[in-house]
Parts: sequence; C-alpha cells; structure tokens
Amino acid sequence: MSNEAIPAPAVLLIGGSATGKSNFLVRAWLGLRKSGQVKLIGTPEDIEYVEQGASYLMRGQFVPRTSRDAPVQNFAATVELLEGECKGEVRQILLPDINGELWSKAVHTREIPEEWHRRMQSAHGAILFVRLSQPSFVEPLDWVTARELLGLDSSEPFDQYPTQVEICELLHFLRDTMLANNRHRKPRVALVITAWDALPADHGSPEDVVRKNMPMVSGLLEDQKGIEARVFGVSIVDGDLDADADAQRRCKEDLSPLGYSVITNAEGAAEKIRDVTLPIAWVLSAP
Repeated sequence: MSNEAIPAPAVLLIGGSATGKSNFLVRAWLGLRKSGQVKLIGTPEDIEYVEQGASYLMRGQFVPRTSRDAPVQNFAATVELLEGECKGEVRQILLPDINGELWSKAVHTREIPEEWHRRMQSAHGAILFVRLSQPSFVEPLDWVTARELLGLDSSEPFDQYPTQVEICELLHFLRDTMLANNRHRKPRVALVITAWDALPADHGSPEDVVRKNMPMVSGLLEDQKGIEARVFGVSIVDGDLDADADAQRRCKEDLSPLGYSVITNAEGAAEKIRDVTLPIAWVLSAP
C-alpha cells in the first residue's frame, strides 16, 4: 500500500471491467483542452498516459483495456468551471484510472483495499460507469433455472452478480465512505452509461434507460439521501470503432467534433450536448 499523499479533490472513476473508463478518461482529456463547461488551465505535468491513449483514438481504435497488473494511472490537472453556481472557480482534480476488477472484487468480498478506501473518503465525487452491451452487462437471472440450464450443482457458488446489484453496492460504498469527509455538502456521483450510440433508437432519456434496464438502481437513486446523483449517457466518438468503418474514418480525419454527453432535460427527454466532460463538470460544480 502506498503512503503517498492523495491530492484532493479527486473525481474517482469507478466501474467494472470493459465499462469504458479508460476511453472516457482519454476522450475527456482531449475535451478539457476545448471550452465546454470545464476548461483546462495550463498543462499537466504527466500526460504520457492520456496522450498515448489519444493516439489510439486518432488512429480509429479504442484504448486497450487496463491490464490487471498495470499500476494506477493518476491524471491530475487544474481546471476552471465555466458554468453554474461555481462559475469561475478553479479546481485541482485527480482522475485515477484502475482496472475494473478491483471494484468487482470489492462487491463480491465486501472489502476495499485501504488505499482506495482513503481515496474514496477524500474524493470530491465519483463517476460510476456502466455499459449495457454484452459481455460486461449481466442481466438478472432466475437462479434456480439458471443452475439447471448451466448444469451447476446446487451447492456450487454462482459468483457473477447481475450488473445492477454491483452498481447498487458501489453506490452504497461511495455514499458511506465519501460522507466521512464531506459533512457540509452532499458528494456527487455521476452514473455514466457508456456506448450510448449503441443503444436501441427508442431508448429514451438516461433515466428511462436506467429504469428499464436496472430498476433496482433506479429505485435506489430516487430514494438516495446521502449523495446527489445524476444519470448521463456518453458516446466518446459517435460510433463503434471495432465494427464501424465510418466511425474509424471520422476519428482519423478529425476527432475534435466527435463525442457527446446526454442528460435528461426539464421535459424528461434526452438532450444531447457536444461536451464529453459534462459528467466531470457536474461532479466538480457542487456548491
């Protein structure tokens, strides 16, 4: 365990494997260099990780998944908030990227490594990622029927939890730990649905998507008192770089106009905003 001081405020990137954390971080780095709702001030000292990731996107490829044995990549920067109640305020941010298996293991064992417990306690807020496409999204199962279909013995553990159960547990972890050092304000958690462009055309707003696909999570968010939560959709490049030749071509030509965030507007409809840093801006702009 590292004894190094942890800069604050941190915005934790949390989610299971293959949920899009690394790709979001890299695309957000490129977005911070433009004027959205949050703007980069100066140049961070260590940008090798995000610049290397950006080179993949500019070649029309997704950033490779973070290796299980890879060290934590801490992207630190100074930013200015350009909208909302905290407009004009300057914040030091830390966006740590780590393999998603740590978070899945935390749900299964009900334990978090001490270093990450400290990080969560000192965090200003968090971005919690979920991807609704397979194989990372696990649908709820009828456990008795599933055991028979899969040929499992009734005494054999079935350790692949439905995704919505993991999300609920992670929300509980965040609430219980972040409140420890945030007694005068509600910590913010942005629940980000990645690969928004891959959803069916009639998916509705981000809240609609959660309600339809993860009703347990929807209910928890509606009754959440310890934290302030909001659901976002995000597409980092407007397409699937693994299967869409047009999306690959657009990235190679000019990545800057691609990518967007989706919110639920006052009318309850989905609203697309050409700013992938929107979840970060919202987490940081808590009064």
